[in-house]
Amino acid sequence: MQTKKISTKIENLHHEIENITEPNSEKVLFELLNLIEALASENEKQKQIIQKQRDEINKLKREQGKPNIRPNKKDDNDFSSEDERKEAEKSDKSHSKEGFRLSEPSLDKLKEQRIPIEILKSLDALKGKRYDSEAEFLKALEPLIGLEAVNRYRDLLVKYARYKKRNRKPKLPEIKINRVEIRKVDTSQLPHDAESKGHTSKVVQDVIIKTDNVRFEREVFWSPSQNKTYIADVPVGYEGDFGPHINSQIVSFKYVNNMSIPKIKEFYTNVGTKISGTYITTRLTKKMDVFHAEKSDLYEASLEACDYQQIDDTGSRVNGRNYYTHIVCNELCTVFFTTPKKDRLTILDILQNFDSRRFIFNDEIFDLLKQLKHF
Repeated sequence: MQTKKISTKIENLHHEIENITEPNSEKVLFELLNLIEALASENEKQKQIIQKQRDEINKLKREQGKPNIRPNKKDDNDFSSEDERKEAEKSDKSHSKEGFRLSEPSLDKLKEQRIPIEILKSLDALKGKRYDSEAEFLKALEPLIGLEAVNRYRDLLVKYARYKKRNRKPKLPEIKINRVEIRKVDTSQLPHDAESKGHTSKVVQDVIIKTDNVRFEREVFWSPSQNKTYIADVPVGYEGDFGPHINSQIVSFKYVNNMSIPKIKEFYTNVGTKISGTYITTRLTKKMDVFHAEKSDLYEASLEACDYQQIDDTGSRVNGRNYYTHIVCNELCTVFFTTPKKDRLTILDILQNFDSRRFIFNDEIFDLLKQLKHF
């Protein structure tokens, strides 16, 4: 039996026990019920522990554990009591995303209610109009159906006219315009009295994915006196066979878009770029010095700018060996380090960003050693 059902039954028994007149019997029954409730709670905890152990065993066997099936989402209009409905309506009224509008569906629902046909016909004049508050909506109804009808059918009208506004941000100001194209009307199709009224704008977003292969014609000079050849440099980022855009996109595709190496290679092949899976793998595993340097600079800057550092560690596996991942936090950033040990010297290395170890001996250190009775 489920714990919820047991709790319900015990609660019902508590109400029945209150009707017992014998004090001794009532006391004994209350103690029994408390004992049953404690045992049921303990049994539920044991069930959860057993289920977790079963899930862990299944994972070790490369199987799946018990799925976490979430309950159905409660309908916004599903209320278990009249008080709950009123409370929800009260909170809705204070919500800034609320509006009022008589649309075709809402008018159809109002027709199913006991509202005179004359009033329903008058409401057609407000079809599609939007109002930001209930008072504004009711004020617009008064000239059409009269104050008496508004007061009489107020709850129904408000109920079916209320809707939730969508929190839309205007996107056009944030769109970068790359090119402007003037579209002209075919004047041969216009009547003789048509007059020009300027232009109307329409913004269409699009993305063009294409290759940008560059052939650099580099000047070459030869110096007989120096016995040396001088060749013009290429721009920064174009030193290898692939440009900076491909090198950065490979990292983005892998760690932002979660694409596999074969899929990354397939993408570049489809757009006409000749690239191998070996280069992509090398880019993701070996040629990462620029990112390590950026992390080091960021960490050193945070060490200098912050007055405190918080550090913690957790176990991790590296090539089948037990390592430790250290998490260093401050108010500016969080940095991760993975090391084979977590001893005192390792912590000192982390806090110095693995710089050479240095020690300071000054008056403050000697005073501290005296206090600790090490000197």
